[in-house]
Formats: sequence, structure tokens, C-alpha cells
Amino acid sequence: GSRERLYVLRLLLKRLPADRMDTLKNLIGVVAATAKAGRLEYLTLMLGPRVMRKPSSDPCTFCESDAPNIELFRTFVKERAYLIFNGDPDSMIGP
Repeated sequence: GSRERLYVLRLLLKRLPADRMDTLKNLIGVVAATAKAGRLEYLTLMLGPRVMRKPSSDPCTFCESDAPNIELFRTFVKERAYLIFNGDPDSMIGP
């Protein structure tokens, strides 16, 4: 189920080098703070493919193959307390 998927994602994120994890925390914090204004769908559509994989030759082109990357990035933002900040709401960046 979805809880098992989140657990696996959390384990994979723990393998990221510290500098990359810090960058991801900051990016997710900014996106989450901005998403409070109702911009989550737009931000995940724009940033998801670029954050989750190497950019294509035409960064303005959206491909159907980007859908899993967008969904994964959206999951990172929505489940950030568990996935990125280890369930510690005091360490979260942004509201």
C-alpha cells in the first residue's frame, strides 16, 4: 500500500549524500510554503521533471514520461514531514 511505498522512499532518501539532502530539504520547504497559496499543482508540474531527472534538451517540453517524476515530487512535498524531516515538525522549513 501507500504506507509501504512511503517507507521505501524514506529509506532511499536516507542514502542521499548530506549536501544533496540539505538541498532537497530547502527546495521542498520553499515549494511547500508556496504551495500554501494553492500553487502545488503548478509547482510540481514545473519543478518535478527538472528535480527528479536530468533535464531534456528542450526544458520547456512536457512529456508523458514526466508523469511519474511529477507524482514523486508531489509526494515529497505532501509527505515531507515523514519523508524528508523524519516526522519532526519543528525541523520543517516553511509553514
